[in-house]
Amino acid sequence: ASFAYKLRKAHARPMARPAPRVSLLLKIAGLTSLPVLAIMIAALLVVNRRLADEVNQNVSADLQRAALAFENQMEREGENLERVGVVVARDPKFFALLTLPRGDRKDADFHATLLGVARDFQRDAEAPLFDVTDEHGIVLARAGAAPGDEGGQDRSNGPLVREALAGRAARGYLIEGARAYRVAIVPIVVDGSLMGTLTLGRTVDAALAERLKATTRSDVVFVVNGAPSVRTALET
Repeated sequence: ASFAYKLRKAHARPMARPAPRVSLLLKIAGLTSLPVLAIMIAALLVVNRRLADEVNQNVSADLQRAALAFENQMEREGENLERVGVVVARDPKFFALLTLPRGDRKDADFHATLLGVARDFQRDAEAPLFDVTDEHGIVLARAGAAPGDEGGQDRSNGPLVREALAGRAARGYLIEGARAYRVAIVPIVVDGSLMGTLTLGRTVDAALAERLKATTRSDVVFVVNGAPSVRTALET
């Protein structure tokens, strides 16, 4: 009886299962597929990097073309303003008042008459900014200014005005408030004597931005004093 009980107990004990073995087919698949998969991933990474580099190069080239187009357009604008300024400054109808004795410049009639003459020439020049200074750089008339801002400012410290006071035409940019102007400043010389300076300027505005956008096929944003002044893209 005791032997039978031990035999039954031995038969009741569960038998250990053999550990599963990886089939030969799976081993072959792993050895052949994994290297191919690794090569494919590496190739995708290389292609993606090359595409990213190409896109960056294209964007950089587009931006360089846009900057060059803007510079060329601004250079032509400056040259045009300078030519117009030289013609106006040599017109006797324009500089006649500046040849009057210095004492006459203190009269209100002098400033009113000079402002009227300046506005007539401003319309012909199509220049929103049209400032006339004396030989010391003091503004005598501002044809494009708002009422009450017709003159009196000292522009002698401005580098462009200083160059014009030295007898040389100058081109550059002028910022007033939230507006930027492409300007040309020419000396007003009568019989070899410096009578003052003439500043002509056109705004760097939305129309210019749209023309630049059409040239470069890119949205344009003009920044004045660190803040966006004009943009072709809609604000989000």
